[in-house]
Amino acid sequence: KARDVLHIPVVGNGDVTSLEDARRLLAETGADGIMIGRGAAIDPFVFQRVRSGLCGSDDIQTDAEEAEMLVQMLRWHVDSIARAQKNPDARKAQIARIDRMKLLGKFLLHDNANFRDNLLRQPSSEQPSADAFEQALVALLRSEWRSHRRTRQRRARVNTFS
Repeated sequence: KARDVLHIPVVGNGDVTSLEDARRLLAETGADGIMIGRGAAIDPFVFQRVRSGLCGSDDIQTDAEEAEMLVQMLRWHVDSIARAQKNPDARKAQIARIDRMKLLGKFLLHDNANFRDNLLRQPSSEQPSADAFEQALVALLRSEWRSHRRTRQRRARVNTFS
């Protein structure tokens, strides 16, 4: 083990997407800490879950609270992009807003068939409006964040996001 020969803290990484992954990595490597990368892209709350689990605290939000935080983050992100772009063509601005929401949805709901089949596949230019797309995405996040997060072990794949 690297930790046995080095005199500096050793940090392990690699496919940490859950508390169980973090515990496994620490047990197998004896590392002093862990890094989380792609796991955070598919579950922004993974840091809190890992920290709480390893430190023995119960500082975790409910699924509904997490979903509402995701909705706030989605709206803030999309609004900040829209303000920065200042596109004079209203339809192009709408399409850009939908594209940004699709990108966030790909990360947060990457293995959700409902998102993929009903929101992602329809071209942005064929969506009725960015507001309608946002409403549909928000409703999906609120209804499926819990089941989506817990139904199976989620693995981040690089090509999922491209």
